[in-house]
Amino acid sequence: MKGKPTMAKLSIDFSDVKAPTYTAAHQEPGVYNAEIAGVELAKAKKDGTDMLVFAIECGPGRYPYYCKIIPNQLWKLRELIEAAGTKVPNKVVQIDPDKYVGKKINVELEDDTFYGKLRSRVARVAKFAEVEPKAEEVQQDVEDDFGEFDDIL
Repeated sequence: MKGKPTMAKLSIDFSDVKAPTYTAAHQEPGVYNAEIAGVELAKAKKDGTDMLVFAIECGPGRYPYYCKIIPNQLWKLRELIEAAGTKVPNKVVQIDPDKYVGKKINVELEDDTFYGKLRSRVARVAKFAEVEPKAEEVQQDVEDDFGEFDDIL
């Protein structure tokens, strides 16, 4: 009687493997409270341009916010830095991107699709101002606390 064939051992290099750091969970389009949760210096896959990638936490999602370090994209970095509470003068400045980690901001989320799956992405950022939860979020919070209304009545 022959046994099940065994697979040969594989040699795999996991030294540069990182777990996904973003979960672009879908949320209804709109303005939300958020926090800058991290930042890394990276290269754009398409053209190798240096960029800062900020991790923005908002509700159940953690979204990337890409700021290429090229003249026609610096408006995004300025907008984010000012949303985090630092005025950016019209001159050459030195910045410490880590300084903005932990700062509360507001984000505008919009619908996006990735490989046919609906998700959200950060469209714009702004200074922090408390945002009231949307009606469906309040409904969900109540259902989380008390169960569905049909169960109560």
